Amino acid sequence: MDDRKIIADGNYPYIFSSDDYNIVSATKELLWKIARREMLSARQLEVIARALQVFEVLPSAIPDFKIQIQITGPRRMFGSHEIYHWWNIEIEDAEVVVSSGGHFYRPETGGDTFSSMRWSASPGFATDYHDYLDSI
Repeated sequence: MDDRKIIADGNYPYIFSSDDYNIVSATKELLWKIARREMLSARQLEVIARALQVFEVLPSAIPDFKIQIQITGPRRMFGSHEIYHWWNIEIEDAEVVVSSGGHFYRPETGGDTFSSMRWSASPGFATDYHDYLDSI
């Protein structure tokens, strides 16, 4: 018998491991940092608030949302090398995806993009996590 429990609205909860809570916590922290920025429009703040609502209730089932948030960090110089990072948070229907990557540039060799990680969660299934830091 399937040990997943159907909650009142008929959706399965997400199946989390202990590591998943770290990703959810870090994502909430990032969203809160963005929410406190004074330069956000009311619409941008509303989208951030909706995403926070989703991450606050995980691993419980969530209502269907369609949200996409892209955050790009500042460009930083390390000697002659330039690097910046980005984060994507996507919620579509009940699937939640958090990914990150970046771009680096060296005058001697040029630039390239890289992926750091990708985490996805779908109701009723174990999460899927890929960490690409070993290949960077």
